Amino acid sequence: MKSIKEYNTTGMDLWEREKLFKEVSPIPLGEIVYQAGDAWDYTHVVKVNEENQKEITMFWNSLYFDSEEKADRRTAAAHAKYYGMVADIFLSKRRTK
Repeated sequence: MKSIKEYNTTGMDLWEREKLFKEVSPIPLGEIVYQAGDAWDYTHVVKVNEENQKEITMFWNSLYFDSEEKADRRTAAAHAKYYGMVADIFLSKRRTK
C-alpha cells in the first residue's frame, strides 16, 4: 500500500477521500501531526489515535500536516481570507452610505 503522505487531499470531495482512504496505509498511531487552524483558530499539535486516525488520513495535506510550518501557512491563508472578506464587507457598507 502507498503512504497517504504521497498525496494532497486539498480540493477532494468526501467521496474521493473515502476512496483514497481504502487505497493507502493510514497515518500511524502515535504519530504527532499538526492541524491547521481556520479563521478563528490557530495551529494545533495532534497525536494520532484510534479515534482520529481516519479523519487525519482523509484530510492529509489539506488540514493535517507533518510539519508545523506547513500547517501555519494554511492557517495564515485562512486568516487572510477571512479578514479580507471582513474588509470587503466593511468597505462595501461604507460605500453605500
